[in-house]
Amino acid sequence: SDAEARRVMLAANLHPLEPYKSSSTPWISECLRCKKTVKPSFNNVKSKGGACPYCAGNAVHIDDVTEILEKAK
Repeated sequence: SDAEARRVMLAANLHPLEPYKSSSTPWISECLRCKKTVKPSFNNVKSKGGACPYCAGNAVHIDDVTEILEKAK
């Protein structure tokens, strides 16, 4: 159900920004830690304990690239 799916997403620190469609559809959500927009599927969050790819260190957001390059000179 939508309510159960939202509970699982919130437990993974993800706030859904649109209605639940299906377990395999990317679900636009906001990470409650870094506030970035992410698109995990419900299946990935539920089966893998899904997390924000930016917080997990698996992706770099385009907005952070300039800062990283400036620090690296």
